[in-house]
Amino acid sequence: MQEGEVNSRQTETPISALPTGPQVDPAYAPMLSVLFDIRNLVASDANQLAANNPNWDPRRDARITVFWNALAVIESAGIGLVFVKGTLREANFWQGCLGLDVNEGQSPVVATEYLERGLESFVKLGLIQLLFSVVESAFRSYLRALDPAACGRGTAEFQSIYRCLLQSHLSVTLPNAIDLLELWREVRNVVHNNGVYFKRRDTSDTTIGYKGQTYTFRYGQKIDFIDWKMLLRMVFDLRELLLQVVNDEKIKGVTGLIADLSQQP
Repeated sequence: MQEGEVNSRQTETPISALPTGPQVDPAYAPMLSVLFDIRNLVASDANQLAANNPNWDPRRDARITVFWNALAVIESAGIGLVFVKGTLREANFWQGCLGLDVNEGQSPVVATEYLERGLESFVKLGLIQLLFSVVESAFRSYLRALDPAACGRGTAEFQSIYRCLLQSHLSVTLPNAIDLLELWREVRNVVHNNGVYFKRRDTSDTTIGYKGQTYTFRYGQKIDFIDWKMLLRMVFDLRELLLQVVNDEKIKGVTGLIADLSQQP
């Protein structure tokens, strides 16, 4: 791909086009449709940014690669759910695949129920953790490009990074941006403790308001409100935030490469 060339990757991936789409649990089909709709929007964003900014290297500039990296995470989560709620339930999947021993009670029904719970959690946690990492890496790159000395040359805790970038280094203030990232950060932290909320500084609860909703993280208690509906809303909003950031005049005004160091030259 030449510099400035629009990525030719297929941008539309309807759920019905996936091999196991028709067999997906009907209760999950609407959610998967939304997830793949977001995936398609992110692909369109990346292509449009490359077309509008031909001087940005679409393979190495973090203003574009953040969208392709996010797309990979979102797409993987969708395909993972298709497997968990579709392929995993097909009888032919179990025929010789896992070497089940019916004499030990390892029937396909028991195995499916057990694996389905674990794998759905695996997909959900992967989406939370990996998408957070994609955004964190990009924001560190943006801050270094705008102010190389800020926040310990971009190595401070991520909360300091995004507050510094969003509050001091963009041309406009983005509504709800800090609240969204605070909420996502706490959700990510809960993942590290198997769904239970802890923090280093004290034992108080943490309450975050976001778009009219209040989320309370109670110290030492399992958090039960992180469901797919909440995650999809956050993923959609995160995509909008990324668009606002990379289209900010100060970010667009960086004439050189904002390197995504995870990409090979």
